[in-house]
Amino acid sequence: SIRLSKGFARRLALARAVVHDPPVLLLDEPLEGLDPRGRSEFRELLRALRDQGKSVVVSTHILDDLEDLVDDLLVLDRGKVRRRAASRPALRLTARDPAAVERFLLGRPGVERVRTDGPSGLLVEGPVEPDALVSDLFLAGLRVSRAERTAGVVRTFFEASD
Repeated sequence: SIRLSKGFARRLALARAVVHDPPVLLLDEPLEGLDPRGRSEFRELLRALRDQGKSVVVSTHILDDLEDLVDDLLVLDRGKVRRRAASRPALRLTARDPAAVERFLLGRPGVERVRTDGPSGLLVEGPVEPDALVSDLFLAGLRVSRAERTAGVVRTFFEASD
């Protein structure tokens, strides 16, 4: 029999789960055993599945790795719902100089939070108007190559229970 590393076994299991192009994907602790590169690749796969309109349900205790991909969150404790957090509007930007764009956005009306999203991306949370924001960035000499409204991200990820 062939013995695979834990990370490679996870990758193989994920490949087997998506090969038939299911409309809904159920994953239990999918990041366990993955190295940083594997985590990054997994996040990109989840982003692609989401963009294709797939529903992905993930059971995990590692919420930080998935926070910008999550539309809704349900925290269960001993079979009881302890916390449910709905999504909020977000705008994903791809920019030549994301650091300069982030500095420009901080403190602007409607911008609640700005986070890095990959090497040239930013996730802007809050009820911002995409057209006006991109126009303001252009007028400030900051170039954005892509702007897309996302389904949202979760406001609260974890609340400890007694």
